[in-house]
Amino acid sequence: MLRETAEFSRLLRFHRIREHVLVCDVIGGDVFVLAVMHASMDLPERIAELEPRLEEEARFLHDRIVKEQGRG
Repeated sequence: MLRETAEFSRLLRFHRIREHVLVCDVIGGDVFVLAVMHASMDLPERIAELEPRLEEEARFLHDRIVKEQGRG
């Protein structure tokens, strides 16, 4: 269901739901929803502004989940 959209980002994935777009990252088979944006926004520009931080957040969330699962 997630689409790669190279003109927006090489690393992030997107899924449109009605008038919103989910901005996601996939790490180790896990999908992380990083942002929900209204489709009327200038998505390429907004993604370019947010992308470095979104990637950091996805890695942080992934590492935290892996660590918590290890403690099980």
